[in-house]
Amino acid sequence: MSSSANAIYRRLRTLVAETLGVDEEEVTPDASFEEDLNIDHQELIDLMVAIEEEFDVTIPEEDMVTLKNIGDVVEYLEDKLA
Repeated sequence: MSSSANAIYRRLRTLVAETLGVDEEEVTPDASFEEDLNIDHQELIDLMVAIEEEFDVTIPEEDMVTLKNIGDVVEYLEDKLA
């Protein structure tokens, strides 16, 4: 993981843990939103809005559906913020 991806991951991990009420240890790069973090569609939308606000990006709905785990979001944000 590059230094920028690592920095994004650290911020994202804290944000996800706070937003979903889970332990940061559960928020790993390969943690699936549905299977590992047990979030439903509305919680995922709320989380994406929180990510947009935290990182000052816009995530179109067609992109949201491709983001299946934490690592996907880190890569996506790294590309958007580059």
